[in-house]
Parts: sequence; structure tokens; C-alpha cells
Amino acid sequence: MEVIKTEREINVFSFVETARKNRINMVQTESQYNFIYESLVDFYLTSHTEIPVQNLESQLNAKDALTREFDLLKRVVIRGKTGHSDGVDNSQKIRFKDTEPNNRGNIFLSSETSSGYSNYINATGYRSLKKRTAFITTQSPLPNTVEDFWCLIQDWKCPIIVMLNKLDLEDKFSPRQAIALSENLDVNTMVKIPNVDDG
Repeated sequence: MEVIKTEREINVFSFVETARKNRINMVQTESQYNFIYESLVDFYLTSHTEIPVQNLESQLNAKDALTREFDLLKRVVIRGKTGHSDGVDNSQKIRFKDTEPNNRGNIFLSSETSSGYSNYINATGYRSLKKRTAFITTQSPLPNTVEDFWCLIQDWKCPIIVMLNKLDLEDKFSPRQAIALSENLDVNTMVKIPNVDDG
């Protein structure tokens, strides 16, 4: 966890391999690896959730603080095979029904949107040789997922967006002026590039 704080990423397999030099039978099964990964995701998304024993009573009596702790839980719900299996109907967030991502490369949102916390987005992460989530694929946003799209860019610090479909200049997700999508998210146009004719 200290490595995640400083490096913002960790190679779990390499870490376990090094740790085995002192503890031979450490981490042997797939479920143990799953537990490590899920624990690291929880830690990364929720930061500090431990409460010192001397502060426990005051923390439990402070309803705002306790409510914030429960709100964090909403951000780390791990879905099953598809985005529908968390009990919430996400079909209205999917442009093409045959391309819903499975849980193998799940991408989660952690930012709060104007509709509250909803960690679902129709997106999948792919690894490169050096990074676990080097590339993210997603659909161009629907009118009701524009805010989710920009949260994805913000949460995952995406430096480049490559669109494989033709850009529709009427699409509202490419702002011509600064817009505030929610209290927590503003989108500004930094550079304008002239339109290039496809022909």
C-alpha cells in the first residue's frame, strides 16, 4: 500500500515473488491473488478508512463522517460478469447492446456525478507490456453519459482521446465553451484545431 501511495501503481506478482523469499508459502491460490487485488482497489479508491480506537466513539457519533464512509462503499462495488449484474439496470448507458464489457477489464468511475455515485461506465481497460491499464476503450457518449465520459477522463487521467468514429460537430460532449457538468467537474476547451475535410 505504501508503494501505491508513492508510485500510484504496483506489480503484485513481482511483490509477492520477492516476499516469498522470507515467507515460502505466501499467496498460493487464485482466490488469494483476487483478495489482494480487490483490497488494493479498495485502498486506492477509498484512501484512509481506518479509525484509531481513541477516536471510534466520536467518529460513530459524527453522522456526517459515518455517512461519508458508507458513501465510499458505493464506489468500490465489484460487478459480476457484466455491468447489469450489480442489480442496477445500466442498459440506458450503453450505445451498442452487443458491446457491454465483461468484468475482465472493468473500468470503474470514482468521481461523484450530479446524480451521485455510480461507478458503472461502458468501458474496458487493456494492459501494455509495462502498465496494467494502458489503454481504455469506450463508446462515444450518449446524451445521458456525457458527465460519465468526462469523469472517466478525469479519474483515469487520460492524456489522449482517439475517436475511431466520425466526429459529429453537434455532439455536446465536445464543448465549444467552458461547461460545468457538476459541482465537481468543469470541462474547458484549451486548444481549438481547425476541422479537416475527410475528402
